[in-house]
Amino acid sequence: MIQIVSSVGLMIGLLVSIVLIVFAIKQKSANWLLGVSLIFLWYALVTTELYRTGAIVDFPAFSRTGNIAGFLVTPFLYFFVKQILYRGESWSKKHWWVFVPAIFYLVDYFPYFVLPNVDKIAFIQEQQLGVNNFKYAEGWITTNWLQYHFRQFWSLLF
Repeated sequence: MIQIVSSVGLMIGLLVSIVLIVFAIKQKSANWLLGVSLIFLWYALVTTELYRTGAIVDFPAFSRTGNIAGFLVTPFLYFFVKQILYRGESWSKKHWWVFVPAIFYLVDYFPYFVLPNVDKIAFIQEQQLGVNNFKYAEGWITTNWLQYHFRQFWSLLF
């Protein structure tokens, strides 16, 4: 039953996100920021669902990629609310700094992302499934706990 509920929820979330983005572009409204934020949330939830069900072993290329989207959910939601409250201010090139944590995460986990799928599956089965999935031991720059806690801090910042 929970599998059906989560699958339906993910499908509806994707549909709502796409509708928000498409209609916002046509009407030139701030809803595209909300749609993009929901797309990132949707992707993070899809990868979480893959971990929850253990299906991440079948799709090892998606392992640890949900955190990239996790870093980008709250900034786009923040800019959506900001644009709604202050009508004149919109997305601009000066907002590039919101991508810095996601880019840093990509650089930190680059050696993991380029591993062959066989090695990723071994990492997933040993370290990432079950209670251990909050340990990020594959980074080469940061400590095991930094990426998880920094993502939480980043969300609270916004």
